[in-house]
Amino acid sequence: MRADWTEQRLYHLIFEHSTEATVVVDDDGRVLLANRAARSLRGVEMEQLFRWSAERGADLVSFRAQLRVGGRATGEVQVRGPDRKVRHVALEGRAHGPLYVVTVRDVTERRAEAEEVRHLRRLEALGFMTASVVHDFNNVLTAMVCSASLLARALPAEDEAPAALARGILDAGDRAAGLVRRLLRTLRREATPPERVNLNTVIEEARGLVELVVGKSIAVNLNLDAALGDTLLERERLDHLLLNLAANARDAMPRGGTLTISTANLPMVEEGAHPAVHDGAYVALVVSDTGAGMSPEALERVFERFFTTKEAGRGTGLGLASAQCFVTQSGGVLSVRSAPGQGTSVVIYLPRAAPAPAVSGARDSLPEPAGGGEAIVVVESDDHVRLAIRSALSERGYRVLDAPTGELALRQSALANLRIDLVLADVGAPGLTGAEVAQQLQARGHAPRLLLMSGLADRDLDDRGVDSDTVLRKAFTTEALARAVRQALGDGARAPEATAAS
Repeated sequence: MRADWTEQRLYHLIFEHSTEATVVVDDDGRVLLANRAARSLRGVEMEQLFRWSAERGADLVSFRAQLRVGGRATGEVQVRGPDRKVRHVALEGRAHGPLYVVTVRDVTERRAEAEEVRHLRRLEALGFMTASVVHDFNNVLTAMVCSASLLARALPAEDEAPAALARGILDAGDRAAGLVRRLLRTLRREATPPERVNLNTVIEEARGLVELVVGKSIAVNLNLDAALGDTLLERERLDHLLLNLAANARDAMPRGGTLTISTANLPMVEEGAHPAVHDGAYVALVVSDTGAGMSPEALERVFERFFTTKEAGRGTGLGLASAQCFVTQSGGVLSVRSAPGQGTSVVIYLPRAAPAPAVSGARDSLPEPAGGGEAIVVVESDDHVRLAIRSALSERGYRVLDAPTGELALRQSALANLRIDLVLADVGAPGLTGAEVAQQLQARGHAPRLLLMSGLADRDLDDRGVDSDTVLRKAFTTEALARAVRQALGDGARAPEATAAS
C-alpha cells in the first residue's frame, strides 16, 4: 500500500512540475486535470480549448477523431484568448482508457517566424523576377532619355515650348530610373552604406510608391519643412521604412482616411521633444494616420517582436520592431503616439548632419565632354538603346561601330580600318563579354579601354564579378554618357583580362 501511494505521488509530481503544458481530457472535451505549465500558459483558456467553436471546429473534430480511432493524435487549432488575439496551439495526445492525455504548445511565435521566412523568400523571388523586368525597363528609359537629350540639343534656342517639353521628358525619365533602382533594392533588401540624405527629397521621390501602397481611398498629405537639415543613414532602408509605415497606416484605415508625412528641425512642437533627443541636433519625421488608434495596452507592446494588432495572416508583428532597430542603428529615436479613435503617429528623430561644404561651380557650367575622333565599339542588344548611344557619341565627334553581340562587334572591327580606343559594352549582352571583346582586340594590335554599362541591381552585378562602382548605370542621359566615355578614355586604364566576368 505504501509503495502504491509513493508511486502515485511520484507520477503526480512528474505531471505537475513538467515544463510541458499537459492536460487530462475526457471524451466530452472537459479538462479534468491541468499541470502548472498548462494553467500558466498565457493567452490560452484551457477550459475552453477542447470545446467546439466555429474557429477551430474542423481541426478539433479531426484531432478528437484521431484519438478515438487510433489512440494517438496530433493537430493544431487556433484560439482567441482573453485579449482577443488569435494564437496557434499545437496539440499532441494519447488515449488512456476513456481519458486522453494531451500536450499543449503555443506555437504562435514559431508560426510568425515561419511566415516571416516565407515572406522574405517571396520578396527574394520577386526581386529575382523583377531584375529581368527592370533591366528591360531601364533599356526603355535609356532610349527615351537619350533621345530626349538629343532632341533638346537639336531644338533651336528660340523654341522655348518644345525645349521645355524635352526637358520635362528628361526629368521624368531620371525620376523613373531612380524609382526603379530604389524599388529593386528594396525588394532585394540590398545593404547600402550610409549617405547624406535630405528627408524631404526621399519623401517626395517615394510619394508615388506610398500612394500605390495605401490605395486611392487614402489621401496622402506632405507637410515638409523647407529648411530641413540633412541626416546620414542607409537610403534604401529608409525607403523600406516609409513603405512599411504606409502599409501599417493603410491597414489602420480600411474605410479610407488621411496619411500625413511631416518633417521638421527640432523642436517640432513643445510637447514633441523626446527625452533622449537634444534640442537642435536632430531632424524629425512624423507619419500620422486617422485610423482607429491603439489601446494603452497595445501601445505598451508595440515594439515587441511578433506583436501585432492586425488580424491573423495580415501581419508578422516585425514592422515596428525592425523600424526601431534601423532608427537606433542610425543614431536616432523612434516613438509611437496613439489612442483609441485618435489615430496613430510614428515619430522618428534622426541626428542632423553638419552642413555640407559649398560646391564651387555648377555642373551645368562645366564644358561638355567631346570626342577627338576616337573609335568606339558599342555592344548593346537593344536596338533603340544602341541607336541612341551611337547618335549621342557620333554627335560629340567619336567614330562609332555598334553591334548587338560581341562576336558581331569583332567582325565589324575587323572590316573597319580603325584603331579601336574604347569598348562600351552592356553587362547583359549575349555572347562574348565586353572584357573578352577588349582582349581579342588587344590580340589584334588595338589598345582599347573598357567601359561597362548596365541596368542590373548591385547584387546581380556582384554575382557576375563586376564592380558596380565602375559601371555606367542605366538609364543615363547623353551628358552622363559623354562624361563616362571621356573619363574612360582619359584615365589611362588598361583593358581587363578575359577572365574578368562582365
